Amino acid sequence: MIRIAVMHVPRAHEVVGESIISLKNNSRGVITLMPDGSHSVDHVKTELDIKAFNIGKQVGCFKHYARCLEYLTNISQGNDIVAVLPDDLIYRNLDGIEKALKPNVGYCAIYTPHELGRRNRWKFGGWQESKGGWDSSYGGGYFFRASTVRKILEHPFFIDHRDNYKENQQIDHCIPEVVHQLGLKQLFHVPSLSKHIGLTSTIGHEHTEAEEPWGWK
Repeated sequence: MIRIAVMHVPRAHEVVGESIISLKNNSRGVITLMPDGSHSVDHVKTELDIKAFNIGKQVGCFKHYARCLEYLTNISQGNDIVAVLPDDLIYRNLDGIEKALKPNVGYCAIYTPHELGRRNRWKFGGWQESKGGWDSSYGGGYFFRASTVRKILEHPFFIDHRDNYKENQQIDHCIPEVVHQLGLKQLFHVPSLSKHIGLTSTIGHEHTEAEEPWGWK
């Protein structure tokens, strides 16, 4: 089974509906909309026929990501696949993830930014390996085996980042660092399997040319 949480924060121009429709059309995952805070998402839940769950008060980017991961993992079996995604992506066919997530793979990332692909000179046509930890890659849209997520959630680096990193962000630096320390492979798909449709990220960062998806046409 594939379990996917879509994080949500209110935006001036909402794109969550378009994002979830695209995800439903390109994935066989069970989708749960998980707002960061107590705001209602009932209209989205009803209109798109998905699950929704308010997990608690607003805690900010990384802390919300961490608790969404923990929630999905707690209701999953070890071989299930889990992912926590933002509310501003559209997608292409994600069916290849299950096959790619072998025991030695920490994650499969479905968002490959233009600058990351250019920097690594990645060729088109499948999964490419990123090596290194913090600041070696960025982007994300990470899919994991639930058994791997349990190791990540218990890892000292992850716990310290969650509890003490003042900016409460950098998901796409912390996860590669922990997976690197665990000695597992980090895979990014080329071309990118997702694209931002919001003008800003969930935490308000503006998207630039460097964040355009590598190879998306």
